[in-house]
Amino acid sequence: MDLGTLKLGATQAFGRGLLLGKKYSPEILTAVGVVGVIAGTVMVARATLKLEPVIDKMQDRLRTINELREATESLTHSATTQEVEPYTREESVRDKTAVYVRGAYDITKLYGPGATLILVSLGCFLAAHGIMRSRNAALVAAYNVLEKSFSAYRKRFIEEFGPEKDEEYRSGTYTVEETDFETGEKTLRKVVDPNAYSQYAKFFDEGNVHWQNVNDYNLVFLRAQQQFANDLLIARGHVFLNDVYDSIGIERTSAGAVVGWVLNKKGDNFVDFGMYNEDSERARAFINGDEKSIFLDFNVDGVIYDLI
Repeated sequence: MDLGTLKLGATQAFGRGLLLGKKYSPEILTAVGVVGVIAGTVMVARATLKLEPVIDKMQDRLRTINELREATESLTHSATTQEVEPYTREESVRDKTAVYVRGAYDITKLYGPGATLILVSLGCFLAAHGIMRSRNAALVAAYNVLEKSFSAYRKRFIEEFGPEKDEEYRSGTYTVEETDFETGEKTLRKVVDPNAYSQYAKFFDEGNVHWQNVNDYNLVFLRAQQQFANDLLIARGHVFLNDVYDSIGIERTSAGAVVGWVLNKKGDNFVDFGMYNEDSERARAFINGDEKSIFLDFNVDGVIYDLI
């Protein structure tokens, strides 16, 4: 292996390390902040154990200065002829100031390292928060660009083929022709493609903590949670998908933290679990009591951070 190949490999490894460090910088900064706060608190606690001697030393010096000043005043007012060098008020004030400055310096030496470490650790927390905030803003901006492009595409599609055809493609609905073998009569029936659900759709089945082996209970529970989500939307003005996931016992997702519903002129202005999709045979079976589980597909408005 020649020197050039080694140099290239080292450069690539270094670049890879920088990229990984940048990727996990919020986690690294948070971990450093936690360790730093704990270590700084321990250092401050240990410094407190050494504070009493410093305070006692300051008090002894101040007591000595006061005694000298009192002695000087007593000799000054006495009838003795002995010459005594006076300890003036200005000198006592100067010496007291020096004692306070020295005491402050000693206390700073005790608490400075621990306090500095805590401040640096808090700075790590703020830096991690700033990185995550900027990343979230970039993700929202990227999603909005994608959403605008898709909306423009749908608009052109509707203008060309009509809203009915757009709805069919959007929901995965297609029409099948059925023939009655007795009469020979042909009828058209809409069918939902089982693979056409959104990425936010989730199963409500026996794996859910709220699921019961009773259809009526499951139906009433989901209706109540859907109504609660709509009440929350009206009361608060917005609902995140993770809020709905929490209410029905589904694990949170990364997408659920940014998408949801907002009361505005663009969205549906209501939360729908997709239980009453008449084109879905499984949804009809659940509503009619023939199924105990259902595949829920939520009508989210999209990313709502910039809509709140």
